[in-house]
Amino acid sequence: MERFCKVGGIQDAQRLFFEMQDCGQLPNFQTYVVLLDGLFKNRQLSRAMQLFREIEAKKLDVNIVVYTVLIEDLFIAGKIESARDL
Repeated sequence: MERFCKVGGIQDAQRLFFEMQDCGQLPNFQTYVVLLDGLFKNRQLSRAMQLFREIEAKKLDVNIVVYTVLIEDLFIAGKIESARDL
């Protein structure tokens, strides 16, 4: 999945993410973080924030790794106030 995100194949990464879930393979924390970062890097900010809310709703361990990805990518996207709020 990480490779898809890095080469601009975010749709393929998302498809793989959903196919994993459909087959009963629940994504782990690292999978969420990779997809979250990939969505930001591919300028899909609303989908990235939606995924972040999903991570929180599933009570996954939102730690420094997730916040680092969020803050860095929000700054890159020019969403400075949102990054500061985090």
